[in-house]
Amino acid sequence: MSSNEFAAPLRLELAASRLYSRYLLSIHLLGFITACTPTQFPWTINLFIMIVVAGSAARYCPVWFQTTKPTALWVWQDTLHWRETQSDITWRLMPKYFLSRWVIIVRLQSGRGQCRVVIWRDALPIEVFTALYRRLKFQRYTVQRSATGV
Repeated sequence: MSSNEFAAPLRLELAASRLYSRYLLSIHLLGFITACTPTQFPWTINLFIMIVVAGSAARYCPVWFQTTKPTALWVWQDTLHWRETQSDITWRLMPKYFLSRWVIIVRLQSGRGQCRVVIWRDALPIEVFTALYRRLKFQRYTVQRSATGV
């Protein structure tokens, strides 16, 4: 992979993720089933837990039914800077981020504060997700290498 490929801007049009929706649904179902099982606690505590889980599920219900219309557009400008096109803010990539084959979580900072962007695998076309994964993996390697002086 050439360094010219890393220099080109990378457009991230984040769409709704079905993986995230399924994750939320499974967590809430697991919580509800756990609250419904008989325990040594009084039934009022189990009822309270069921109400909390149902309230959380109602809060996240719109996420489960989102369309695939892009919700956010980010442009990776260079190795450390991202630009959010909706608000035209330039964000700086923070050094700690999480990479896996299913989800990428990056921390960004601007003059307005910090934010976390969670990018699920199915929220981007697979070639864009793979390119982002490679860029972040390469950047982590170069930062570690420069820190150790190798």
